[in-house]
Amino acid sequence: MASFVQILASLMFIVAAGMCNAQPVDGTGPWEGDGLAPHVLVPVRNEENGLMGFTSGSGRSLAPIYEEAGWFEEGVAPVKLNGKWGLIDTLGRPVAEMKYDLISNRTNGRAVGYMNDGAQVCILRTN
Repeated sequence: MASFVQILASLMFIVAAGMCNAQPVDGTGPWEGDGLAPHVLVPVRNEENGLMGFTSGSGRSLAPIYEEAGWFEEGVAPVKLNGKWGLIDTLGRPVAEMKYDLISNRTNGRAVGYMNDGAQVCILRTN
């Protein structure tokens, strides 16, 4: 049976994917979606190493070093490294430490971080 964190992570991805009219592509090639602004960074998976990074319509990118990555909202994106989630800014700098089982609900300069399979909930500042 799926854990609370797995279900929440799946729902978070589905909601985030529906917020953009384009879809991410695999690999490190150019963005192939229609209507994406050149400055928007989107998560992509590298076919060679299976890791995720970010790319934009203008060719700007952040290296594929993450196990998983979500969409940028309010200038931050959730990324998974060594089995734990954290937040990075658009330059790839850490905003929230990689120590959470899941991070969601990034709005109004705040995010929710879950630890210990949801038993511990933290409010994180993202700005």
